[in-house]
Amino acid sequence: MNITQITGGRKFTIFLTSDGSVYGFGLNDNGQLGLGNTTSPQSTPQEITHFNGTTITHVACGEEYTIFFRKRC
Repeated sequence: MNITQITGGRKFTIFLTSDGSVYGFGLNDNGQLGLGNTTSPQSTPQEITHFNGTTITHVACGEEYTIFFRKRC
C-alpha cells in the first residue's frame, strides 16, 4: 500500500492510498474524519470504511471538514 495523497485540516490528517482506501487520524469532534462518529481523538490512522466499493480519487480538507471525490461512473 502506497500513500498517494496527504491532506489535513485543523488538528487532523487524511490520506489516500494507491488502492483507493482512505484513512484519517487526529481530532474528530465534528466528525471530520468521516468515521461516522465524533470519537475524539484518533491517535492512529483509522480506515474510513464508508467508501468500501467506491473509488476515491482525491480528498480535500478545511479547518473542520473533509471532502471526498469519487470516480465518476
